[in-house]
Amino acid sequence: MLGKLLRIGLIAGYILLSGCSKSSTSKPDSPQGFAVTAGDGQVVVTWNQVADVQYWLFLAEGTVISLNDYFNQPGARVITPAYSPQIVNGLLNGTSYAFLMNATQNGGPAGATTASLAATPRLAGGTWSTATGLTNSLPTGINFEGIAYGGGGIFVAVGQGGAIYTGYYSGVGQIIWGPQTSNFTFGDLHGVVWTGALFVAVGDGGYVDYSADGVTWFVVNAGTNNALRAVTTGNGYYIVVGDAGTIAVSTQLSTGTWTVQNPTAQNLVGASLLLPGYIFVLGANGTLLVSTDGVTWSTPPGLPAVAATLRAASWGTAAPTPLVAIVGDNGTLITSPDIVNYTLQAKPAGSSANLLSLWYGSRFVTVGTGGTILYSDDGINWTVPATVSPAIAQNLNGVTYGNGDYVTVGDGGANAQSN
Repeated sequence: MLGKLLRIGLIAGYILLSGCSKSSTSKPDSPQGFAVTAGDGQVVVTWNQVADVQYWLFLAEGTVISLNDYFNQPGARVITPAYSPQIVNGLLNGTSYAFLMNATQNGGPAGATTASLAATPRLAGGTWSTATGLTNSLPTGINFEGIAYGGGGIFVAVGQGGAIYTGYYSGVGQIIWGPQTSNFTFGDLHGVVWTGALFVAVGDGGYVDYSADGVTWFVVNAGTNNALRAVTTGNGYYIVVGDAGTIAVSTQLSTGTWTVQNPTAQNLVGASLLLPGYIFVLGANGTLLVSTDGVTWSTPPGLPAVAATLRAASWGTAAPTPLVAIVGDNGTLITSPDIVNYTLQAKPAGSSANLLSLWYGSRFVTVGTGGTILYSDDGINWTVPATVSPAIAQNLNGVTYGNGDYVTVGDGGANAQSN
């Protein structure tokens, strides 16, 4: 994300750095302030960057490396030019990686190397840092209902009064949030998704707001006046759902051509693309509708009857046993290994909170009323994070996963992240 990763011939790279250029004898100092911080499938490397110096970052599996042997160890690679903070992605959780650095200047020879440091990536979701009310955070006067992570490393949060805020990483730590002009004048925005090419948000009055970059937004109506609560994409369709059982489907946002259906009278509040080709729509009174084409919808015959509103579903691709997890009000949890058979599970970690959003990144994470955050590796057994600091009392309405971080948003500008 913050540097160009080059997989180069490792021995050749070593010779390049060790040799002396005849054009210069300048050798930069060893990079100062060198540090490594483990994340989820990544390590963040920081140092005191000096202008006009090219930095070289070496890494390999293990607890210690040197320039003389790193290229003989598994997972060896070089990143140059490296920029602090350098995020190294694609690492294995639970595996130790060793790092060291040096630098060159004006084509000259490499300077002294740093000491070797090691870090072991691990799953996110177990500890959370709250940024509510901080400078450059989300405003506390707005309730945020949805969040998505997409192109260019951007988070997009949507909510009350048509508010849209974009968030970017600024160094290591807190996401820096700022407002955008949504052009949405019809009430509140309730949900947002990244399609792979567009951010698509939905809200009151049956309107859809979309953007390629999170900054410039365009509004279309989905052929209904009913409030839209959620959006997903799949099989070449945009699918938006909302009040009074509304499901509207389009293949092209800019044309404004939508096919509107009402296969149920229940209010619909969630939509997800699960497994290749399965679209899930969720709603009040235990409603779950499944489709493969966005046209024909049916309730799975094996679905347990529940009175609670079902709000979100996610497919755990890397869980010990891959399955679908569905969450809803009053701590409702339903799982399915195959889209056919469903099991009503015990309430996650004994929680009776309304579980409002769910995401699977490297594990399941769900959030809900009263600042509830829970995580699970198998979709059945759930754990309260060891740390949420400071504690959150507001409702958390949306959660997503991007660049190794889980990020949640909610009422009163509540927001927190876990890496």
